[in-house]
Amino acid sequence: IKNLFGTEEWTDVQKQHPGSEQEYPRFKEFRVGAGWNLVEENIAPIWVSEVGTDKRGARRWYNNTLKFFREVDADWCWWPVDVDKIPVDFDPSNPEGLVDGSGIFNPGYRDYKSVVGWKLQDLISIQAPGPGCPKQVPVPEKCTFDLQSNLEAAAAPTDNFKFLATIHWSWWMILWAILFLLVLTSPLVVCCGCMYCCHKRKPAKVGDIDENEGLLPKKDWQEGVKQQSGGGAKRGLLQCC
Repeated sequence: IKNLFGTEEWTDVQKQHPGSEQEYPRFKEFRVGAGWNLVEENIAPIWVSEVGTDKRGARRWYNNTLKFFREVDADWCWWPVDVDKIPVDFDPSNPEGLVDGSGIFNPGYRDYKSVVGWKLQDLISIQAPGPGCPKQVPVPEKCTFDLQSNLEAAAAPTDNFKFLATIHWSWWMILWAILFLLVLTSPLVVCCGCMYCCHKRKPAKVGDIDENEGLLPKKDWQEGVKQQSGGGAKRGLLQCC
């Protein structure tokens, strides 16, 4: 989730992502479908990065985001902390620099001595542990770190079987995989079918055994070739493939 309102891009974002300005139930549904379901299904952790704004409550998006983080006890990062996108005297073409109003520090002073109070208040309000978090956890057992085995494991390549086995397969992913295999193997299937067809229509050779008459003489073999080819080799090839 990244803040863009207050910029020229916000109108386009609003058109592409109408859920950003929806009522909270719809907003939550969008966010859960976008990836938070991985946490709910205990598949993978989610960390939300680059959350920031320069106007308190200016958009429904901001209030919905805080409510969602508080409700699901999300891990997040406010972005940025700094007051400048471009520091003073850093870019020769822009010696005054460029202020970033979304930072935690006060952009009005452009220093690191004062912060924006309402931003800290809002962030503190969503830092409390969720109701399902334990108040105390047992001390973990001593962990001995083996550097060499970790380096060897990191250097070992991941084989394709392990890669496929560790994928969380959804139904639509399975359907896409089947469709991909069908498209990939269709030329081979057509080629094999054509070869089989040609093999079944292959003319008899001199010395082949006829089921009723035994060995085919040369004259009968030549007549058989003409009958199967329809009077010409080119036409026979078309009939075959």
